[in-house]
Amino acid sequence: MDGPRGEEVVGLLEEGLALLPGSRDKRGGPLLLFPTCPRRERLLPDDLRRLTKYLLSIPPEDSRERGFSVVVDMRGGTWGGVKGLLKVLNEDFSSSVHIVYIIKPENFWQKQRTSLAANKYKFETALVGMDCLHKAIDPSQLLSQFEGTYPYDHGLWLATRLGVEEFLSVAQDLLDRMEDWREDIQRTPFPEDIAHLKRAMEAHRELKEKVSRAPFEQVDGMGQDILKRLSQDSCGGSGYDSGYSGRSSSSSSVVSNPDIQANVPVILSLVEQIHGGKEEVLRLHAQRTQKLEECFQLRHFEMDCKKMLEWMRQSEEAFLSTYVEIGHSHHTALRLKADHETFTRNLMNGFVSIKRILAMASHLVEKGHYAVDHIRTLGGRVSRAWKDLTQSLDERNTLLLLSTAFHLKAEQYVQSMEGWRNGCEGLVPGEAALLEERIHAHQRIYEAMCSAYTEVHSTSKKLLYQLDHLVHLANQPHPNKQMDETVGRCRLDPAADYSTGAKHVLDVIHEILGRHRGLEEEWTRKKVSLHQRLALKLFKEDVKQVLDWLEKHGEQFLAKSVGLGRNLHKALAFQKSQTNFEKVLQNTYTNSEKLLMAAEELARTGEVPGEEIYGVAEGLENVVRNFASRVQQRRRLLDAAVRFYSHAKEVGMVLEKWVGLIGGEDVDLEGLEGERDSALQFARATETEGRRLADEIRCISSEGDRSGSLEGIEGVVLEVERTRLELEDFWERRKLQLDLGLQLRLFEREAVDVRGELEGWSEEREDVDLGVGLSTLELLLRTHTEETQRVQGRVLQLMRRGHELLQVVGGCGEARGRGVEALLEFVQEKDVDFEEVAEKKRRSLQEAIQLLQLQQEAKQILGWIGNGESMLAATFGVPSSLEEAEDLKKEHEKLKKALEKTHNFGVQVNLRAEALVGGGHSYAHEIQNLSEEVSRRWRTLIGGAEERHRLFSTAVAFYKTAEQVRSVLESLEREYRRDEEPCGADTKSGRTHLLHLLAKHQDQKEAFMKACTHARGTARNFLKVCERALAYRAQESNIFSPQAKVKEVLDSLVVAEDAVMECWVSRRTHLSFCADVAEMEVGGEEALSWLRENGEPFLKTLPQTTQGTQETEQILAQLTQFKSTVKETKERVRGVVELGDRLLERPLAHTQEIHDLKILVEETYRDFSRRLDAQRRVVEGSLGLRTSESRSELDRNSDSSLDSKLSNEETKVLRELNDQQTKRRRRREFIMDELLSTERAYVSDLCVCVREYLGAMSGEGVPGPLQGRERSLFGNLEEISTFHRDVFLEELEKYASAPEDVGHCFVRWAHKFDMYVVYCRGKAESNSFLVEVGGKFFEGVQRERGLEHPLPAYLIKPVQRITKYQLLLKDLLDACDEGRGEIQDGLEVMVGVPRKANDALHLSLLEGCDVSLDAVGEVFLQDKFTVWDPKHRLRKPRERHLFLSELYLLFAKETKDSTSGRTKYLFKHKILTSEVGLTECMEADDCKFAVWTGRSPVSDYRIVLKAGSGEVKRVWVKKIREVIQETYLSTVLRLNPTQPSSPKDTTLDPHLPPPNDATPEAQILKTGEWCVVEGEFVIGGVVHGKGSEVEMVEWGAEKSVVRFGGEEGVIPSRLLARIPLPTDSRKTSSSYY
Repeated sequence: MDGPRGEEVVGLLEEGLALLPGSRDKRGGPLLLFPTCPRRERLLPDDLRRLTKYLLSIPPEDSRERGFSVVVDMRGGTWGGVKGLLKVLNEDFSSSVHIVYIIKPENFWQKQRTSLAANKYKFETALVGMDCLHKAIDPSQLLSQFEGTYPYDHGLWLATRLGVEEFLSVAQDLLDRMEDWREDIQRTPFPEDIAHLKRAMEAHRELKEKVSRAPFEQVDGMGQDILKRLSQDSCGGSGYDSGYSGRSSSSSSVVSNPDIQANVPVILSLVEQIHGGKEEVLRLHAQRTQKLEECFQLRHFEMDCKKMLEWMRQSEEAFLSTYVEIGHSHHTALRLKADHETFTRNLMNGFVSIKRILAMASHLVEKGHYAVDHIRTLGGRVSRAWKDLTQSLDERNTLLLLSTAFHLKAEQYVQSMEGWRNGCEGLVPGEAALLEERIHAHQRIYEAMCSAYTEVHSTSKKLLYQLDHLVHLANQPHPNKQMDETVGRCRLDPAADYSTGAKHVLDVIHEILGRHRGLEEEWTRKKVSLHQRLALKLFKEDVKQVLDWLEKHGEQFLAKSVGLGRNLHKALAFQKSQTNFEKVLQNTYTNSEKLLMAAEELARTGEVPGEEIYGVAEGLENVVRNFASRVQQRRRLLDAAVRFYSHAKEVGMVLEKWVGLIGGEDVDLEGLEGERDSALQFARATETEGRRLADEIRCISSEGDRSGSLEGIEGVVLEVERTRLELEDFWERRKLQLDLGLQLRLFEREAVDVRGELEGWSEEREDVDLGVGLSTLELLLRTHTEETQRVQGRVLQLMRRGHELLQVVGGCGEARGRGVEALLEFVQEKDVDFEEVAEKKRRSLQEAIQLLQLQQEAKQILGWIGNGESMLAATFGVPSSLEEAEDLKKEHEKLKKALEKTHNFGVQVNLRAEALVGGGHSYAHEIQNLSEEVSRRWRTLIGGAEERHRLFSTAVAFYKTAEQVRSVLESLEREYRRDEEPCGADTKSGRTHLLHLLAKHQDQKEAFMKACTHARGTARNFLKVCERALAYRAQESNIFSPQAKVKEVLDSLVVAEDAVMECWVSRRTHLSFCADVAEMEVGGEEALSWLRENGEPFLKTLPQTTQGTQETEQILAQLTQFKSTVKETKERVRGVVELGDRLLERPLAHTQEIHDLKILVEETYRDFSRRLDAQRRVVEGSLGLRTSESRSELDRNSDSSLDSKLSNEETKVLRELNDQQTKRRRRREFIMDELLSTERAYVSDLCVCVREYLGAMSGEGVPGPLQGRERSLFGNLEEISTFHRDVFLEELEKYASAPEDVGHCFVRWAHKFDMYVVYCRGKAESNSFLVEVGGKFFEGVQRERGLEHPLPAYLIKPVQRITKYQLLLKDLLDACDEGRGEIQDGLEVMVGVPRKANDALHLSLLEGCDVSLDAVGEVFLQDKFTVWDPKHRLRKPRERHLFLSELYLLFAKETKDSTSGRTKYLFKHKILTSEVGLTECMEADDCKFAVWTGRSPVSDYRIVLKAGSGEVKRVWVKKIREVIQETYLSTVLRLNPTQPSSPKDTTLDPHLPPPNDATPEAQILKTGEWCVVEGEFVIGGVVHGKGSEVEMVEWGAEKSVVRFGGEEGVIPSRLLARIPLPTDSRKTSSSYY
């Protein structure tokens, strides 16, 4: 067995120093008890370590994992005895110990020492009484020594434990022996030879005898005996053999011990293993025996296989000697084939032995031999070797067959060559028929020759392939190679034989190939000669046919076709005949070209005479070229004649047409003049063409034209010339006739055109299509202006010509004159209407252009805004480090600069829009909408930029703060870990220095805790802004989510903070110790100094004897007076001694010095006190008085009446102060105990509620309305329970000894208390749902499970717990001197939780809001107000409920639900906090203020609010101002033209109040001078009241730049008045405070 044995520590176990009764704590962890024992204090650490290690190893693994609960009884003991035990547990077994309960000792000092020293161990320790111990551990699990009822007999436990261990040891030893036997049987290999195999069979028989002698029955009996002692009664039911069910009452402690019972399955398992192991060993032995016999058979079979393989190897070697020999002729090949057949018949006689071996292998396989695979392998090897051998014989036979066929074909080819060569010789015949017959015979010779060669070549390829195949088979691995390594060396290499045979085959085939190629060349030469002779005969016959056709047909056609025709009809007929002839002639041309190419080919071959061929070809080419030129000339003349006759006909038709055209009444000769010139020019060109054609005919026909074509052409030329001259004469006469009425007609037409144009202008519509675009409208406007000017000029010109015509045509007729006058009057009337319409059209176009220009500018601005939005989208990212955050913030600053540039253009657009709307523009509605769209998009962009600014600012703040805090924590940890000795000289200055260090140390703790709290706050702000930013970009999956990074940073800060806090506590403990040491030294020095300087001199001044009664009484009076002074020193000495005792209980340093000082002060004062009392007794005795008891002795346990007898007032005050501090300390401890105890009870109640009531909803029998409604009923109660159980309770317990620091715990986990906000918000719905649906069901759950409280009592506990935290923190704040700041911060956190819950609850009642309630951001404030809204006509005050959130100011109306009667809020409207402006003072009412958006806060635009009190107003105004300052971009970069866009803007705000009687001429103020503002003004989007003091930045005649509250702005100079400059530094006053 593993681990320590009981026999090693049996002496320690018998003494009962430590007990492990098998009981459990409430967690299920085992209990280890250390009862009171005098031997424990004398026990050596090594013995204690061995004993503890043994006891800790006994419980089962699942119980040990829960951790041991150790109970140490100090009643009657001392801290020294417990200290060694705890040290051993801490050093060696801290991971196994869950908690150590130390029962309080009876002695007070031992109790105090234990309480102070028990908190420095790695495990949790608790100093408890018996009552607290019984609360932590059930009394039924404790022994009678600890006032428990758990049955336990230590002697019986020890005997049982030792018996179990002995059995386990013996059984394990037997199992190990069986395992060795099993390994010997399984791992021993089979021998390779028969002799060793026989010896192995003998050793196997000896092993069986060893197994039979093993003590199996004795061990089994021991196990059965132990099981009988550990068996339970029949009522309990046993998990093992029921035969051992009886037990005595004395063994109940052993039977009920789960640690002992845990061994029962092990014992049972060992017994079963022993039984099964014996049977397994015997079974393996039998199997091994059978396998040894089979191995004997296998070795004989292997020997036979080896011999047969050797025989086949030798046969193969003999066969391979002539394996690839093929012979050199047909005769030798036949001889080799006969020898091979004889060898094959001889080899087949050995097949009988091979069949016997294969039958033996089959027999062994069928019997199931263990080496079946090996046997099959050997049999397969023999079979494969025989198959390979027979295959080689077959391959050899095939080779010899191919060799015989090859040599036969080769010899036949050689014999046939002489006949083929004779066939290629002979004379060439002269006749064509004989040539063709000879060519066919020549081709048949070639086919026979190629067929014979192909047969020889194919046979040679098959023979070479077979040779190569045999070589590959011969080179394959031999099947007997594994049996005999010498086989490979004995095999013959057939490469030499193969090269010989292959060389012979190749020589034969090369010889035949050479002869075949020579014969083929002779055949080819003969073939070419025959073909060339035949081609020459055919060429001459074809040339003769071509020349005969040209002579018989071509010349006859040219001789007949000599005329061109007298007219167009004849010319076309000749042209058609010529075309048909040329088509037929084209075939002759093609044949001639082919013959010429064939002549070139024949001449290049050289088989026929070249001169003969070239002579025939040249004669053919000359005849064809001459004939073609004559045909081409005939074609050209016919085409010219047809073209001339066609043009002459067209000229006649055109001239005839023109004579009729210009002879009509209404003819525009000027318009037709160009066409007339073209017609005449065409006629002249036709005449020239006819004359040229006639000249050409004369040149060709030297003997004269007998066909009459020349006369016909010349006649047509004369006819064309005559017609042309007649047309020119008629044109001149007609032109003179038409000039007379032309002028009047032109005037009338011009007048009609002008009238139509004017009437068209009057009918033109005034509306403008804006869809055509700005450039088109501008073009239309220019065109409109130009057209207007053109029409006006045309009318003026027409009027002038009309008057001129009146004078000219006056003598021609009265009717024509009246018509001209009527036309002039009508045109004049239309001109007036035209000017009015044109002006309206111009105005419409101009307004449309203005609108489109504004739209274009707005579009450009919107484009810039879109670019800004794109930049926002492109630069969006959640920084993951400080560098990235700073880089993103710098990039964002560039965007802010771009926004400032865009802002100026936006202001100009809005100013221009207002000017157009104010001027009565016809598109005022569109312009207004455009301006509003630009403003809306601008606000959206600014809002996004502002949100991005928040994101980057919070990121920079978080990462920078985290880095700084981490750096500070690391430096503090290094500083605290430096091993420095703070103790200085033992003087008062040293003590003062230590007190200063303690105060500084406390300040450092508050500083780094506040820094950590600030870092967590920046993290919350960062995550909140990130969550809002990521909500708008949820569709993008690749965006960095900061939760993990922030958690990592915060976790690292928490680790660093805990490390620093641990070091700080250690440092503070050391400083406090050193301060106490210094205080002790100072007190001791003062006491010793007083004794030296005052006490001893006083004793020396007393006389040794007295002279009389009076002198004695005087001495007694001196002694009595001196006694009061001694009492003060006595108190100082008592304080030094008590402080020394306390310091020695927690020794950190200077132990010996403290002890020596304490003894010195105590002994010195005791000696002085004895001598003083002795002197007093002497004086009193001399006076006859009764000697009083000594009260000068230092009594550290004296009664409290001594304090009331002290006369020194300082001592009284000091003791009262000490008593007060003690009471405050005890009160703090009491409050902390109450906080921890109530927290544990609270966690327990929450766990009960979650486990019982919430768990019941997942079971059966849940009503239908309750199914799936866990969240509606319980909210996030399970999350609250988990947080308090796993986190917060453990954190609070860390501050059990430091109540003044517990406030940091609440501040550190403040963000987790937001869970209570969610819980409280759903509490009302939970209550109503529980009452309506779940009351009866949960009452049944309470009765069924026996729960103490109903469900409502559990559900109200989280609400009650928050108020309980507040009360406890308030009490703790009153009881603390140090750490009040942290407790105050924690109290503010707890006070803020109900307020947040109340705000969230009210917001959840809001209905009808046009934005999601989750998107409004964090709610800062909510309250009732009286509201005056300028949008309402009556302007009556209305009651409204306002919600101020991070993004919106919401207005709602409070009302009652008609059905449930519950309060709810109806949404009215909202204002973006990024657009809100603020006016603090209204109508001299302390409760009124105003908010506004867009314009300056005049009465038409601002909403007046009246709070319920002045305090409410101040809170709201302060918070709104903070929100406004966080949205700087939105308040400064507004597009409202009434707001200054920058501090340098010189535009006056018309909405500011009028100036007073100040005279600006006398108020020229200097830069840096202070002045007062006599009126309201706006800076940063906030209205400030009259009388505010501002600093002058830049003076202007109309407007000045001033600085107020750290911000610059522009206000009218007339509102500024000088005030005296103060001598001291002036603080800027603000109307906000």
